Amino acid sequence: MGFIDYLLHLGIDAVLVILGIFSLFTAASFFYQRNTIMAIVLLGIAGILFLFVRYRNVHSDPGY
Repeated sequence: MGFIDYLLHLGIDAVLVILGIFSLFTAASFFYQRNTIMAIVLLGIAGILFLFVRYRNVHSDPGY
């Protein structure tokens, strides 16, 4: 059982959230290095990932 198997065991939503958090921290380091364009791109990617997970979870529940 490697790290990839562990992530796949968690499910795709957990993997997307982990990638979103990683891109937030990477964006913070790009802001620190004064590379604003890359930081804004990474913030956009993190936002899309989080919105995708939220949209998937809301629409997969039949109670909504």
